Amino acid sequence: MKLRYLLAAGGICMVLLSACAGKPADGNGTAALTTEETTMSAKETTREAETSAAGAGKAYGAVDPEKVTRIVFDYDMFNRYSLRAVVTDLSAAGAKLEIKKTTGPMNYTGFRKEGKLTLGREETEELLKILGRYDIRGMSGLPKTSGSSAPRRSLYVFEGEECLGIAFNTDFPETIPPVEDIMYYELFNFFNGRISGEPGWEDVRTEDLPDPRKDPAYGERTASWFGNTVRLVPGTGTHHDTGAGAVIDYGSRIWWQEEGFIGTFSMTEQDREYRYRTADDAELTVKPDGSVVLMLDGTQWTGTLGKTRRYREGIPVSLRNGSAFRDVTIWNLREDSYAELEVRCYPGPVPEPQFPPVDIRLSDPGWKKQDPAPVSALEWHYSRSGMMNGDYETSSMKLFTENGEGRLIFTEMKPYQPETIRVYRVEDEVFERLKELSEKHDLEAWDPKLSDPDSRVFALDETFSQSLTLTFPDPAGEEDDAWTRSVDWDDTEGEDSEIFRGLYSLLKDCVKDENLIETRTEKNPYEDVGNPASGSATPPAPGMWTCPSCGYAENKGKFCTECGSPRPK
Repeated sequence: MKLRYLLAAGGICMVLLSACAGKPADGNGTAALTTEETTMSAKETTREAETSAAGAGKAYGAVDPEKVTRIVFDYDMFNRYSLRAVVTDLSAAGAKLEIKKTTGPMNYTGFRKEGKLTLGREETEELLKILGRYDIRGMSGLPKTSGSSAPRRSLYVFEGEECLGIAFNTDFPETIPPVEDIMYYELFNFFNGRISGEPGWEDVRTEDLPDPRKDPAYGERTASWFGNTVRLVPGTGTHHDTGAGAVIDYGSRIWWQEEGFIGTFSMTEQDREYRYRTADDAELTVKPDGSVVLMLDGTQWTGTLGKTRRYREGIPVSLRNGSAFRDVTIWNLREDSYAELEVRCYPGPVPEPQFPPVDIRLSDPGWKKQDPAPVSALEWHYSRSGMMNGDYETSSMKLFTENGEGRLIFTEMKPYQPETIRVYRVEDEVFERLKELSEKHDLEAWDPKLSDPDSRVFALDETFSQSLTLTFPDPAGEEDDAWTRSVDWDDTEGEDSEIFRGLYSLLKDCVKDENLIETRTEKNPYEDVGNPASGSATPPAPGMWTCPSCGYAENKGKFCTECGSPRPK
């Protein structure tokens, strides 16, 4: 059996606490959160969360609807979408709503929309009923954690001059499902629903959040793991559809024995050819009692495995040598691939590494190589951009199967034009060719090595790149456990370059008019950027002129600063 390992550095994450904007109730002039801590039992919070909107009574610690003057709600999924809502001027007739919604990363590919709306009487009552179902005052006094992850959520409710703040890093009591997830689900869908039918918000519309009370992660689940069926502890691994991060219930059994993790893994000759290798020699030994010994370039590091094993996640271990230590994560990803380790060295409890990171591969010497896994999907991606004239182009071809039928999606995007997507039917012979190439070149272990990185040629004004992504099936047949390998064209030469060209040719041969199924266009997020014809270009400042070629609007001289075009007469 052959295992893959990844040892990664641990780190310290410092997070600043959020504070309410406004004068606190004690009148000391300093913005602060309330500090009263209220314990909420899982039974009480779940019962309040499930209370119907029509019959909801005032919960202990709930806000007083007649005193609420302002509500600030934030829900941020980082580069996916974010929503910020500010409700003011609450009265019996309604309220004012300022809302900002973004989708995608906030650069050239993202969209942002801000607007002011009015909440009617019934909408305002609905919002206050949602707040009334939760112990807002108690939540505002809960302790804070030292970190957070997506989604980043917060809620601030003002009762007159008093601010009840639930910061993004609030440490909530554990309930199944989490009461905070239910509260934020209700609030997000309320505000998201206010813009769902409004004109002008089309670019930033997203689906409502699913009801966390219906999430299967909070019920009984099983998964395939190293050839066995394992139980995942309810309420864990809720941030990924695959269940990644869920605690595996091994009962009284020891997980490293169940997974065949015991043994010695050393650096083979093939491991030494790994292009990211930064150590000359290494050996990892895992003993039956869970103790770990890592010999790294002649230095011994020791530690012990933790009792908890998480599904589809790495294994954290703290290894020590005297006063120095290495925070290590071991990834045991596949039974038939290489072991991969990444280590960062710390001589003591300090935030900065004192030694460079180590990236190596280790293998089980007794492992016998299985037949190469076939490529189940193949994707080629190409991009080109010109920095001075704003020119760009992207293309991709993706070969895969869907419901037993072969498909290829060909996507093209060019300046100032909609994105074009073509779908082609693919014959079975293409997948036979792909299987032959996979076996001939052992693509599962394909690891191109560029002998001289300095031989690459870089253009000053224009950059381009192309890459291949190969997808391999999970040995146990689990679709969610398929894994990928990416190869950049810049990293290939000689035989590796020929393999790259052969796979590209296979994809290109699928683009035939007689096999075309569908053609459609979608909005190009760059379409209006710098396009004078779109009417969206920024007006030039006084004394400056806009270039008709590239759209640059801050030119002063006779020629365009960006592209060099002469100033129009």
